[in-house]
Amino acid sequence: MRNFFVLAFFLIALHPTLGQKEVSVKTIDQIKRSIVPIVCGYLDDAKAFQVAQIAGTGFLIDQNGRFITDAHVLDNWDRIRATRHDCSAAIYIPDHGWSHFEPHVAFHYFPFVECQTDSTVDLAVCQPIQNPFRSVVKENITVVSFDNQVWPEGTAIAFVGFPLESTAPINSKGFIGGFQIVGENNSGFDYIVDKAAWPGASGSPVYLGNGKVIGIIRERGQNEASGLAWARSASVIVDFLSKHPASEDQNQQKNP
Repeated sequence: MRNFFVLAFFLIALHPTLGQKEVSVKTIDQIKRSIVPIVCGYLDDAKAFQVAQIAGTGFLIDQNGRFITDAHVLDNWDRIRATRHDCSAAIYIPDHGWSHFEPHVAFHYFPFVECQTDSTVDLAVCQPIQNPFRSVVKENITVVSFDNQVWPEGTAIAFVGFPLESTAPINSKGFIGGFQIVGENNSGFDYIVDKAAWPGASGSPVYLGNGKVIGIIRERGQNEASGLAWARSASVIVDFLSKHPASEDQNQQKNP
């Protein structure tokens, strides 16, 4: 019997899927501290910021306040702005974070104008004008950690974002159903997620039960593939970010 338990422990340690944690309420709460809706908004007569439309989702990646999203989310924002000339790009974060639902929550808005994009991998990284980590919301936000190893089919995952014009996060659980090679010279891959993603979920982090981000939702299945979603892998994200680091000015602003 003792040898059986030793063998079972060895197999779990050897195979990451067997030893994988389930996505818990605590993990969801952790990830929600990093996500932001990407919106087109305007100042009303009282100089209060109003959301005209939510274009997609992003998540915070460093203490400079930078966030990552899909490049096509910014294209969506450009199309919105073509009909709403008074609106500008921003993200927003509840003053008390997303951890607890409050019907009358106050939000803090962070406009942004600077983004670096790469349409070939459909990724963009943006810098808000004001760093959220130097604002009143700093205690309620965090950055993600990436896991860029290849996780096998059947691995349980979750993703969270702001689909369907939702003003609060919506969580979805699924599992990895397969892979699709992408990029020049087959240099990267997408996870095929066995879970539908709604419009607006683009840019949502895909994460494991331990809270590590392994991808970013970039496409939802349609028609016969309506129950699936595609997520660009963390290995592609990490490579993209290595080519678009924070500027020296941003690093200096991080620690005043």
